[in-house]
Amino acid sequence: MRKSFGRMNLVSGAAVIALCAGTGTLIAQQMMPAADNDAAEKFLAVARAIQEDRAAPPSAADIDVETDGIFRKITVPTQGVYRFEAIAGSGVQLYINGDLAIDTTGPALGGEAASVTAIQALSPGDHAIRIVVSAENLPALEALTFGQLGVEPSPLMQVSTQIQPQEAIALANRNKSTTAGAAVATVPQSNTGGGLPGFGGNNGKQPFSIGGTSNRTSRAGPGTGGASGGGASGSAGGMSADSPVRMAALSPGMQSGSTASTNSSGSTNSSGSTSSGSSGVASLPSTGNTGGSNPMTPGTGDTGTPGAPNVPGAPPVSAAPPPTPPASAAPPPIGTPTPETVQSSPLSPPADVEVTQAVQLVSAGNMNGQVPNTGATLFGAVMSSSVFDIVNVTVSGSNRTTTVDVGPDSGQFAVRLFEEDFAAGPEVQVTLTGASSSNTEVQAVPVTYTVTGMPAQDGVSLALSRLTFGATPELYARVRAMGFGAYVEEQLSPGTINDAAFNALNPESILDPTEQNGGNLLRKLVHYDLAHAAYSEKQLQNVMGHFWANHFHAITKDTGIFTQNIDDRKFYRDNAFGNFGEMLLYSARSPLMSQYLDNDQNRFREGRENDGINENYGREILELHTVGVEAGYTPADVDMVSRVFSGWRYERTNPNAEDVAQTYAFTFFPNEHDPQDKLIPFLNTVIAGREGDAGVQEGEELIAILANHPSTQNRTCRKIVQLLVSDDAPANLIQACVGAWGDGGDVDAMLRAVLLDPTYIGTAGYLRSKAKTPFEYAVSTMRAFGVTPDDVTVENFWRDFREAFERSGHDYVRFGLPTGLPEVASAWLNSATMVAAYNEITDVIENRQNFGIDPVADIADAGLETAEEVAAYLLTISTADHFTLNEFEEVVGVLKGDDGIFEPTTQDEMRALEKALGLIVVSPSFQLQ
Repeated sequence: MRKSFGRMNLVSGAAVIALCAGTGTLIAQQMMPAADNDAAEKFLAVARAIQEDRAAPPSAADIDVETDGIFRKITVPTQGVYRFEAIAGSGVQLYINGDLAIDTTGPALGGEAASVTAIQALSPGDHAIRIVVSAENLPALEALTFGQLGVEPSPLMQVSTQIQPQEAIALANRNKSTTAGAAVATVPQSNTGGGLPGFGGNNGKQPFSIGGTSNRTSRAGPGTGGASGGGASGSAGGMSADSPVRMAALSPGMQSGSTASTNSSGSTNSSGSTSSGSSGVASLPSTGNTGGSNPMTPGTGDTGTPGAPNVPGAPPVSAAPPPTPPASAAPPPIGTPTPETVQSSPLSPPADVEVTQAVQLVSAGNMNGQVPNTGATLFGAVMSSSVFDIVNVTVSGSNRTTTVDVGPDSGQFAVRLFEEDFAAGPEVQVTLTGASSSNTEVQAVPVTYTVTGMPAQDGVSLALSRLTFGATPELYARVRAMGFGAYVEEQLSPGTINDAAFNALNPESILDPTEQNGGNLLRKLVHYDLAHAAYSEKQLQNVMGHFWANHFHAITKDTGIFTQNIDDRKFYRDNAFGNFGEMLLYSARSPLMSQYLDNDQNRFREGRENDGINENYGREILELHTVGVEAGYTPADVDMVSRVFSGWRYERTNPNAEDVAQTYAFTFFPNEHDPQDKLIPFLNTVIAGREGDAGVQEGEELIAILANHPSTQNRTCRKIVQLLVSDDAPANLIQACVGAWGDGGDVDAMLRAVLLDPTYIGTAGYLRSKAKTPFEYAVSTMRAFGVTPDDVTVENFWRDFREAFERSGHDYVRFGLPTGLPEVASAWLNSATMVAAYNEITDVIENRQNFGIDPVADIADAGLETAEEVAAYLLTISTADHFTLNEFEEVVGVLKGDDGIFEPTTQDEMRALEKALGLIVVSPSFQLQ
């Protein structure tokens, strides 16, 4: 089992979770047991009475706990994603702002320890909680918990306060009209009442969810739906398993053995299900359907009655459009998962699928059968793996044919679609024919599905490529579940992130700040940076901390100032979302910067004019740190700026200490400062001269001016957009960043303006269009393959990764140019750079045991059996779900080997997996972000 350092395991395997953004009310109605109808109507009647001021609301004494519920209020300090949890089978129903979120009134499927969790995006302020529970189940209230996602939860009854029903209704109404986040609800752990619509009876099997799960066991994150003990399968793609239309969306028409009759016209039969016609061809819903069908169910192809879900016993689905939300309702966060938007590939197929025909798809894109037109993984299953051990596949768009293996134990298989499959148009027919590799006469009736290729809309690839140093299986599933916007909000609030797994590594033990040997100290500092980049959950903070340290680049140059490297890099990481002007001031005062750009030699001498004035720092603060050469400054400006910073030096803080590293701190020397007025022409500004200690204020004043200069704003924002969006930074996002600059440069606001701009995740050209730097390449390898140290202080563990980027020219603690290392692809996509990195990383793969890499355990955790499943899994994580047909086929070929057999459940396939990992790290798609 892979060690899970730095990866949050937010939900136990027994928890059943589904994210249904924006559909909380619908779910509450579907999940309401018949016994609660009167209570629901009474609750709504009270709401109407209050709203219309026609009747007085009931008093607390009139409330029946078993009928109306307990009303409480919880106060949320900051906007974020929160979790509510109850014990499965405890008989509790919990409503959040009027919407049913948790229903534990049925028997628990996951054993006594199983839990049911609801995840909800909440805005700051008060929120209404309604709890319906019988008298005999009142002790279950003590087990209810609440807390921010990633933070240890607290007992709900302790952190909430009792309120009157009318206050609860008012709060619920207010939050429904003002919330910036979408509702996220759970699926009940069993059938309740007369049975939920869309559940195929009480045969112990659950219908699949489109989108599938990400993992099934210990590595499952929130929303992955891995339920132990045969629990219901959730959906990492934002869908719950209770919706009848969801099952219908992948129901490929009635085949032989179905209880419904078929006819050649494809009309609706008496049971309410829609046949596919005598051809046996089924379709996923298409937005181009002219038959008047509900867009989330298979259409008939006529111009008549809307199609109904092809689910025995499911009620007809109305073709009426959903109600229009109030104009005042705030839009959901960018990239919020909904059944209509989540397109990114699941990592493994949904568990406990009810297979109703010989061969069927069980996971294919979102609710509407849409997949990214850049490529997607479809999962399927056969009814009997002893009959069908292969599936022949034909893809219409590219006329591509392939054969995929069937898992001997699970009966599952995977089909990967690629960009070329959608070259002829968005709609692609995927035809599946079950067959036997040992008997050509054994063949199933072909079944055809229609999927629609659309531009990616969920932002998962961008989140994992640009906001992090690379995907992990857990993070891929979590971002897919919580959505791009929620992940951005989480990352911009690093103080709320539970980084306990990273802290458990004891990363501080890597560094000894008293180390006297400067070379050793710098080497260990790089290892310390690697630990943060590879294992911390605060990924965006580390990405931006690395960026700011490079923007204000400084290294030790012929001095004993080594420990300042530690302090400076920590400052930029800790203040990654802070104020640009404050970082600029810190940089100007840093002893490391002072000695690097010779400001420690910048000393004014009375009566000797320019003798002693060193212009190196004065030039670089303008050219590199702020306005840039395009601002039009002249040598005269450089001279005046340099005089402003004369006397800005440092002193050693431990001059008498022995056997420890030398430490230094900023010191202003007024006798070395030019006290005269300084006219800076390009700024059209005079910095008034000051005598004595007040002279330091001149530099502080100039830094404030430079931090707010339009050229500084444009240049800095261009670099930020180049980092997070594209080497050719788009003008609209640069301007969005500039517009959020504020006083001195509010980095938090600037990042929100760029990342949450709708064009960011909606522009296909931004996907996988940047090259990784050698540092990013090394770290992404660590993250994708689960590299884990037994002891972080062992230098040999870090060596290959450090040397992979240092030998490629990305030696940031020794890079001599003040420009810092380039971010753009052209600097790194050359053979010398790439070969140097490959040599070190392939050495890691060849010695995987020394680095905690265990691909056999990984694929077992993910519940995978076939070469196609494993290739899709490994490449999806490694490339954030963007790879080519050729790369996929090469990895499948390596896995199957010369004998064409890949059976990890029955034989040792470690060598094949090692070869596959080695191939992936040198594949072109792995070089991109």
